[in-house]
Amino acid sequence: MAEAMKPVVDRVFGGTYPKTPRRGRERSVDVRHVTVLIERTKSDRHDRRELALAARAAMVDGSRLVALWHQNDRSLPPEVRKIRTAALVLPEVDARLLQRLGRLISGEPCSLPISDQDAKSLTLDEIIAAFVFGLSAAECARRVSAFLAEKAPVDSKSKLSLADLHGLGAAKVWGEQLADDLAAYRDGRLPWSEVDRGLLLGGPPGVGKTTYARALATTCGVALISTSVARWYAAPHLGETLTQIRADFAKAAQSQPAILFIDEIDGVGDRATMDPRHRDYFTQIVNALLECLDGVDGREGVVVVGACNSPQQVDPALRRPGRFDREIHIPRPDAAALEQIYRFHLGSDLPDVDLQPLAAVSVGATGADVELWVRTARRQARRAGRAVLLEDLVA
Repeated sequence: MAEAMKPVVDRVFGGTYPKTPRRGRERSVDVRHVTVLIERTKSDRHDRRELALAARAAMVDGSRLVALWHQNDRSLPPEVRKIRTAALVLPEVDARLLQRLGRLISGEPCSLPISDQDAKSLTLDEIIAAFVFGLSAAECARRVSAFLAEKAPVDSKSKLSLADLHGLGAAKVWGEQLADDLAAYRDGRLPWSEVDRGLLLGGPPGVGKTTYARALATTCGVALISTSVARWYAAPHLGETLTQIRADFAKAAQSQPAILFIDEIDGVGDRATMDPRHRDYFTQIVNALLECLDGVDGREGVVVVGACNSPQQVDPALRRPGRFDREIHIPRPDAAALEQIYRFHLGSDLPDVDLQPLAAVSVGATGADVELWVRTARRQARRAGRAVLLEDLVA
């Protein structure tokens, strides 16, 4: 927000002397001598040292100082903190502020049927895109609704819940218990410290680990933020990878309570078995993930589910309690589960056909196999111009 406020300060004071890091030394003409200091990070010591030097130089020049800072001003240069004569605190974004913004933009009353929590979940870029001068109040409201729809709990987009899934074993039991705990947490009846904050989900390909994550979010009635280690590694360099990891956790924190699903978590690797030539690279990734999993605020409101084929390849530090609290393996479904999976994917097809024999000879298959077979049987029946027959599935 500090960087976003700089153009506003420029308009108010009619020009600035920007002397902040990474901004060069260009100057604009301003007879009132105003120096604007912008804090871009809370922890960058080099940034703070440069800003302190800029503040000292401004006072030597007799400039007026305007500092755009985080609310906690203990990191302000002491020279600025001691001579400060006024402080303005930007209000938090809430529903009332956005309604006022809509009225300013459109010139007409702007009704936004959203909660303060919804308003706080919008990013600065989304607010800028939703409220553009010249838009009508109705269009501003429509854009806000569109952005919020992307953050909506997954149960508004998918009706698949844990009750629809079969063959999950302990994973289904854990998910149903998590739904109860999250409901109690939202109601204030259970502290976050009592909620399981992580699950490491293992199992062979095709058993439904990704489907499980969607159904879990639906059952819990929370948002699902989905990512993968492959997506992190697609970044052009290590810095971008670390930024992407932190951005995914930040997105989940914005939507809390939420489930952050990380696919292919075994791709992060185990530092003890890494190739020495690449250990430094992957160690930084593991450390960044550990930092995000621990969180200074206990990662409140965010449950992390990591899925992989080989849990034994995940770094032990990630698997300890407090990070991935539980480790559950999803096996290939047995005959009874396969029968239920067939029935789920068939829907209204073959309602009176006994599927038990078919399920018995399908043992060893996964839910993904069954879904493919049902889709293929339907295509075969479609081409023949008739309803699906058991023979289509057998074929």
